[in-house]
Amino acid sequence: MKANIGIKEENLAAVAHSLGKILADEFVLYTKTRKAHWNVVGPDFHSKHLFFEAQYGELEQIVDDVAERIRTLGHFPPASLKEYLALTHLTEESKGKNDSASFIKELLEDHESILIHLRENIDGYSEAFHDEGTSDYITGLLQTHEKMPSLHLSKTKKGTITVPFLVFDKCKLGIFIYGSLQLNFKLSENMKRALCCKKIHQPTW
Repeated sequence: MKANIGIKEENLAAVAHSLGKILADEFVLYTKTRKAHWNVVGPDFHSKHLFFEAQYGELEQIVDDVAERIRTLGHFPPASLKEYLALTHLTEESKGKNDSASFIKELLEDHESILIHLRENIDGYSEAFHDEGTSDYITGLLQTHEKMPSLHLSKTKKGTITVPFLVFDKCKLGIFIYGSLQLNFKLSENMKRALCCKKIHQPTW
């Protein structure tokens, strides 16, 4: 039985398909974060092991919520690895080593990709498909991603990057200095767009 919520069926189908892509992204990121939790090695193993555990716990809830939103629209969410890999904007491959710096760099890029994808598509749900409910839901999902402990890059000296952890609050950044690592890569142009201003706070825990 199809949902009768005052939205045309073709619009519901389009929104469900779009949400399926988001679900695929979230599931791939969840899986890669679990991999980081399981496989991270190094002198900072304990702190990063716990950090990645907290991250995948939040992502697991997001995966469930996106799937339930699709069901609310009267459609069935994709639920196989084959479907996720066909729909996702991310890659399941990990090219780095099993140290925390490599995992953090890769997960940062994935968070960045999801945030930008959500921002680029958020208005279409209400404007193109007349689904204000999903537009509001995606706004909440975006804010959840912004507030999750993610990663912030700040150059400390030529050729070196320090990586502290942060949370996003819309375009205002709350930076939690949970630990720092030395990496040799540059802040991408996409991340510069996502991180539009800086606001430093002290940790509350």
